[in-house]
Amino acid sequence: MVTKQYASAFFGTSLAASLTAWQVDTCVICGLTTSGCVRATAVDALQHGFVPLVVGDAVGDRDPRPHQASLFDLAAKYAEVVEEAWACEYLSVRRSS
Repeated sequence: MVTKQYASAFFGTSLAASLTAWQVDTCVICGLTTSGCVRATAVDALQHGFVPLVVGDAVGDRDPRPHQASLFDLAAKYAEVVEEAWACEYLSVRRSS
């Protein structure tokens, strides 16, 4: 659990250091809001050297327009936008490896 005060789960927290210590290379990102905290966390994950996976059907926003625009932009530049079923399968395969 990470307690954060800012949009990104990385900014002002020990998240990057903890993930690095645990040899994590990928972040699965879910939550609210797509145009705020989700986007900031995905961008910071990438900038810290992690592969950000945004679960498109597990994020949301106050309005569908910024939600869709943010998913489009994240997929174009910063993250892989995936469906929940894909993310669950990916994690299942990774866990059994």
